[in-house]
Amino acid sequence: EAAGGLLPRAAACLLLGLVAYGSATLARTAATPLAVLVVVPVLVSPLLRGPVPGVVRLLPYEAALSLLGAPRGPDLALDRPVGLLVVVAWAVVLVGAAWAVTVRRDG
Repeated sequence: EAAGGLLPRAAACLLLGLVAYGSATLARTAATPLAVLVVVPVLVSPLLRGPVPGVVRLLPYEAALSLLGAPRGPDLALDRPVGLLVVVAWAVVLVGAAWAVTVRRDG
């Protein structure tokens, strides 16, 4: 049973790492995305949870929590496959944008 929970956790960590990598590459520093990835879940998400839970549940960390089966509330819950797709989409968009910017800016 413990090994069964390892794969989703590893996938969530890998995908959130790719989201952070893409953000850091776009910003050219690790401090900005780190601040965003810490401040948004702690400060911004609770403020937006009431008025727009549909938007909050599509943020990378909330989708990762749904992927793990531990959403912060029923209003933020996504099905596990949907949570996986949302986090994959964030990772693909940010890493793709980072690649495109790097090729154009540094190439």
